Amino acid sequence: MALKDIAQLRRDEIAAAALEILASEGAEAMTLERVAREIGASKGIILHYFSTKDALRARVIDDALRVLGQAYRRATTSIDGAEEKLAAILNFSASSELYTQSHARVWLALLARPPEDAAARRFRRIITRRLRLQLVIPLRLVIGPMEAGPVADSLMALIDGLWLRRALEPTEIGPEAAQALLATHLEESISFLGG
Repeated sequence: MALKDIAQLRRDEIAAAALEILASEGAEAMTLERVAREIGASKGIILHYFSTKDALRARVIDDALRVLGQAYRRATTSIDGAEEKLAAILNFSASSELYTQSHARVWLALLARPPEDAAARRFRRIITRRLRLQLVIPLRLVIGPMEAGPVADSLMALIDGLWLRRALEPTEIGPEAAQALLATHLEESISFLGG
C-alpha cells in the first residue's frame, strides 16, 4: 500500500474540518481562522496549504461533488429500464445516506452564496446540469422528448423544496416521506402525459 504524502493528508484534514464547519455553522462561519481553530493549527498553516478562503471552498466543493458522484454511481449504475432508472435517481436524491440535515445545510449554504462566488456558482451549475440530464434521458423514453424537460424541471423543483425543508426543519419530512412524494409526483406526471 502506497503511503500518502504528508501535505496531502494535511490538505485532507483541513478540507474535512472546513466541510464540518460549513455543515454545522454555515458558509459565513467557514473562515480560515475558524478552520485553523478546529484543527488546532494557526491561520498560517491553513494558508500554507490553501492560499485563500476561496481555494479552500473550491476544494470542499470538489470533495463534495466527488463523493456525491461516487454515491450516485453506486445507487444507479446497475439499474436497467427507464422507469426503474428514474425511481433510482429519485430515491437516491432523498436517500438516508444523502438526505441528511448536515448535507442539506451544506447545500443551502452553497446555494445562498452570492453570484460572485465562483466556487459556489460552479457547484450550483454542476449539480443542476447533472441532475437535469440524469432525469431527462430516461424521461424521454417514458413520456417523450417534448415533455421530458418540463417534468424534469418540476421534479428538480420538488427536490430543491424538500432539501430546503430538510435544512430548516430536519424532522419534518424524512427520507421515506420525501421518496414517496417524489414517486407520487413522477407517477402522476407520467399518468397525466399518457406515458
